[in-house]
Amino acid sequence: MPPPPNDGRVSPDRTMNEVKSLASDRQQRQEATFVRWVNAAFKRAGQADKLENLSSDLTSGINLIKLMKVLCPDVAVPNYNKNPKMRFALMENLNRALEMVEEGGIKTVGIGADNIADHNMMLILGLIWSIIYHVRIGKIQIGEGKDGKSGREGLLFWCQRQTANYESEGVKVKNFTSSWSDGLALAALIENNRPDLLSFQGMKALGKPQAVVAECIRVAEESLEVPRLLEVDDILIADDEKVMMAYVSEFYTLFAKQSQAQDAVRRAQRFVQLEMKVADLVEQYEKGVPDFTMWADGVFKEFGTLEVADPSLEDAWAKTQRAEAFRANEAKDKTKQCHHLIHLYDEIQLNCRTHNRKKYETPEGILTGPELKHLSSELTQKAWDFIRAVREYYDREKTKAAAQYVSLVEELNTWMKSIEGAVMREASTAGDQASMEKSHAQLAELQEEVHKQDLFKRTQEAAEHLQQGGVPTHTVGGTHHRWDEMCWRMETLQQNISQKKTCMEEELEQAKAQAAGVPQEKVEEYREIFHVFDEKKENCLSLSQFGDCLKGVGIQVSDVELEPLYRRYAVEGVGIPFDNFITFMWENTQDVESKEQVMQSFRSLAKDKDFITEEDLSSVDPAVSLFCIKHFPRGPHGFDYSTFVASKFL
Repeated sequence: MPPPPNDGRVSPDRTMNEVKSLASDRQQRQEATFVRWVNAAFKRAGQADKLENLSSDLTSGINLIKLMKVLCPDVAVPNYNKNPKMRFALMENLNRALEMVEEGGIKTVGIGADNIADHNMMLILGLIWSIIYHVRIGKIQIGEGKDGKSGREGLLFWCQRQTANYESEGVKVKNFTSSWSDGLALAALIENNRPDLLSFQGMKALGKPQAVVAECIRVAEESLEVPRLLEVDDILIADDEKVMMAYVSEFYTLFAKQSQAQDAVRRAQRFVQLEMKVADLVEQYEKGVPDFTMWADGVFKEFGTLEVADPSLEDAWAKTQRAEAFRANEAKDKTKQCHHLIHLYDEIQLNCRTHNRKKYETPEGILTGPELKHLSSELTQKAWDFIRAVREYYDREKTKAAAQYVSLVEELNTWMKSIEGAVMREASTAGDQASMEKSHAQLAELQEEVHKQDLFKRTQEAAEHLQQGGVPTHTVGGTHHRWDEMCWRMETLQQNISQKKTCMEEELEQAKAQAAGVPQEKVEEYREIFHVFDEKKENCLSLSQFGDCLKGVGIQVSDVELEPLYRRYAVEGVGIPFDNFITFMWENTQDVESKEQVMQSFRSLAKDKDFITEEDLSSVDPAVSLFCIKHFPRGPHGFDYSTFVASKFL
């Protein structure tokens, strides 16, 4: 009989068979995964025990007891039969093993010793999964409070957070099945924690999920010591979240421990770093406070009260300068230092409060921040009180010194006006020789009076007193009180008197010469000679200068004759003045100064030449030689002495 036609429907028997087949495959993958998981637990504990089949290897209860001993070391191991042969011995071991499971905090609802002894694989797998979940997954806690996640949700959230940076690459972890089937989520998880082991882009470039998964499992096993709980197909099929959770939880355990270790390092570092920071702040504070308080003690001593032993403008000015320097520089710098110290103290206390540390207590002798604020405020008030008192003291001394100066300047001004008037009167005096001599004597007296004037010196001291006290004289009274103006007037007065006196002396000399019959041109000639030897311009000749002069003009006098001759014309204590020099020259040169004699003398010096050279003049006095060179007409071969000598005689 031919088979019925195919109407496109699947028969119920075929569907049931396929479901049973899928369930069987899933159960086989779970068993294989759980066996590997148990064996990995034994291996981590250093035990040689190893399961091959959950159904048969747990029947005696011995392996289950050993597994609980490894997983829950705090649970006491009961006495059990190490070589059970009969069913009742097996049942007793299994019951004791299940008691250990219960004592370890793992619920065993729905399974008994008989289920394990009878090889009920579904219940056995459920028991092992409960153990895996409790040991690896149930203890996971991500976050705290109502926003915290634990268990399966905690593990899923951890995976999502670990792969968040790879969402743009197509990695989106939403479950423990399909989200892992292409292997990229596993690659992202490994690279995020150990980028030195695996390249996500390199895995993505492989293009085949099977190759990606295989490489990730290999790297995890060889480099991270993550047990190979799954095969490549287990991940590719992605139909059982339990086996995937068991595998992924191994990564969580590994990386979470690393993270916890890193967190412990960071926490320890943060603690030590905070202690270092606080210690540094405390060191700065405790080093700076004594320096500031020592300075403050010095300021209190210096600026406590204004003590003036000997009041004066200079003392007041010095104290004012010190106070101003303190205010502008020292106080400003120390105020900054104080504020910095207070800030350090506040920062120390803030760090202690913020990080739940004990409040900082200053050692004995070290002020606290509030105490520093009080000291700074008290110090500022004391300094301002002192500055105010110093300024008042300075203003008093300044007023006193200024009044004294103005009084002296007024007196000096009156005196100078009287002297200036007297000089004008004497300078305008004209008449006979007696009148000029009287005016000359009066000018000499005025000059002496000006030279010895004590009022000018006292006024100068008062001006210097003001200036040393920081008070320029132009700020006192009117413009005629300026000390530089007074000095200029005094200098002008002295020059005026000297000039008038010199002019009067010349007029007297001329009058005396005329009275003695000395021609005016002779007076001028004698004056020129006199000035050559009056090197210091003192208007008189000393003994040595007089001797040089005689040699220069050709008057031969022995050393024995020189001094008596000098005393004859000299004024005692002064020397030979010009008017006496005129008398001497007129009396002693009339018989030796004929034109012919002088001509003959120069011709002799010139070795009978009509001109004389500098070499010819080397035998005479240097001053005479210089005069000849300067005044004799210069010719093609030398100096024309004949013309010069002829021009001087009548």
